[in-house]
Amino acid sequence: MKKLVLLIVLMTFLMACGCGTETPTSSPNSKSPQHSINGDQGSNKEQVINEKQEINISEQNVHSFKDAYPIGVLPKNEKVFLQITEDTDNKILITDANGEKVIKEIPATKNKDIYSAAVTDKWIVYAEASNDLIKWDWAIYAIDTESEKKVQVDMWKLDESSTAFDVPTMIGPKISASNQQVAWSTFEADSKNAVKAIVKMYDLKNNSYKIIDEIDAKEGEFGHPSISGEWIVYDKGKIDTEKQGRFGSIFLVNTKDNSKKMLEEGMNVVAPAINYPYIVWGSGRSTIKIYDDKKQTTKIVVQNNGTEYWNFTINDKYVAWYSTKDSLDVYSIKENKIISLIDTGVTNGGKLSNNLLWWYKLGEGTTQWLELDLE
Repeated sequence: MKKLVLLIVLMTFLMACGCGTETPTSSPNSKSPQHSINGDQGSNKEQVINEKQEINISEQNVHSFKDAYPIGVLPKNEKVFLQITEDTDNKILITDANGEKVIKEIPATKNKDIYSAAVTDKWIVYAEASNDLIKWDWAIYAIDTESEKKVQVDMWKLDESSTAFDVPTMIGPKISASNQQVAWSTFEADSKNAVKAIVKMYDLKNNSYKIIDEIDAKEGEFGHPSISGEWIVYDKGKIDTEKQGRFGSIFLVNTKDNSKKMLEEGMNVVAPAINYPYIVWGSGRSTIKIYDDKKQTTKIVVQNNGTEYWNFTINDKYVAWYSTKDSLDVYSIKENKIISLIDTGVTNGGKLSNNLLWWYKLGEGTTQWLELDLE
């Protein structure tokens, strides 16, 4: 078990450069058409973004919230926050439109920790598990905020004694949600007790599951599934201990026709996020790429500048990310430039949740956020 924990710590460090009631159907991908934009990309010549702009954050309408961060916005503009304290029994908080007054709380199960959450339409979806690194005992729930109906979307199907992994990772999935659909990746054992890495999708509207991709766990694992409408993007990879990195591939799948294409592969190619038709990911530790699937063009937002980038998020206007420098930069898709928000005192960078950009305030345990419209 000590070896398992050490390997998980290694996996977590390396990944930082970029992680029901019905029986799921079999994977369609064995017969799906696959394409790649790698190699000679033809019209997909990569453009490097050079234009930058600075904006003083003091000129923006910045809000603060203690010990919680925003995860989305409900149809009536109520803000949804995830509490961030050391307590295991944390909560999801629903506030008024100003993000000031808490009007409802959704607690975690006793002795569990809500560690990932998303908002899609009237639904709040969240994953919870014991407050540890592995999160074997995870479960995903969805709550209809109008009817207060609660649905268990999925739960763990392995136990802590499993030894199927050459290089284990965190078992508990992180979730993405869009158009009342939920996507996540995890590990499951099949009827013969063989452990598989798997990407799954659940449709809240018709209570149906779909397996998007699966492989033997000894061949690698999936991470960072991100969903936008009928499109899912995720990475597949495996740790290369000799090169001290993870060899990964980025895949884009259409959930209606099951078409699938690889966007890139290589060392530390990781952590995609999608707001269709745009997909952003880390291409190595110091390069950020954004791909337009309709135009089939790729732009390099940042390239090999010595700073490491990870935790990419995207909405219909902007891309945000974390980095090893204490700064807050976003990329404007429309204006095709990087915008630096100065004088923020941020830790690592910012994240986008719907139209909200949020970041941690240094030394205060406070989250700051604004409704992003900088153009």
